[in-house]
Amino acid sequence: MNYSQKLTKAINQHPMYPALLSLAKSWGKPAYLVGGALRDALLDRPLIDLDVAVAGSPQVYAQAMAKRLHIHYFILHDNPVVYRLI
Repeated sequence: MNYSQKLTKAINQHPMYPALLSLAKSWGKPAYLVGGALRDALLDRPLIDLDVAVAGSPQVYAQAMAKRLHIHYFILHDNPVVYRLI
């Protein structure tokens, strides 16, 4: 299995991925999966969380994602702006 196949398989199994993908498509702006989830997928480790970099306002994206998943969000860092959804 090549790297692309490993990433696709692992990420598609994450319970939040369908909502992230749907929101990104409906928002019409790029959203990129970044960070430890990519490393963990390639190393066959379980994916605990997903880090997403978005074009546009991260607050708008975090609010929309939290509403869609019926969860909460808060600002984690303000420079650069990072939100956590729980």
